Amino acid sequence: MKKYKNNYNKFFTRILILLFLMSSGCSETLDYKIVRADVVKLHDKLMVDGEKAIHNKIALDTFLVRDLPKLKDVDTAAERIKINQLVLLIDEADESMMDWMQNFKADVEGMSNEKAVEYFKSEKQKLVKMDSLYKVALVGSEAYLKKYGVQVQLANDGHDHSKH
Repeated sequence: MKKYKNNYNKFFTRILILLFLMSSGCSETLDYKIVRADVVKLHDKLMVDGEKAIHNKIALDTFLVRDLPKLKDVDTAAERIKINQLVLLIDEADESMMDWMQNFKADVEGMSNEKAVEYFKSEKQKLVKMDSLYKVALVGSEAYLKKYGVQVQLANDGHDHSKH
């Protein structure tokens, strides 16, 4: 019985190895359209983040000019520095997105599928880095604005474009 079990284990192991070798040799080619769709989806998310960041920047600028000078018992010089640093973070993320959008090529006509996949993967990595920039800018600016109870006006708050 032990000999039978041992042969069965060897046979089963060989089958598993064979299946593994066959599956690794038959790797499916990734369609560039799938990777491009991921890029577009991430871009769309970043556009929303960019809009939030711009609204936060406007709120920071308004707070800096209108409200900060009125505060008592606050080191306004230090607060100005913090606000300027947050604005710079927002500007860096926004400029990065603008540069990317100017250089991005959605049309890969004439490129092989493999080259197109490579191109879109590279573009996705750029967007992932931008996502990190936006996250830092948004988390920092939102925390600062919340600290002083500043409400951020979003594009559609209290204004109906259909009435014009």
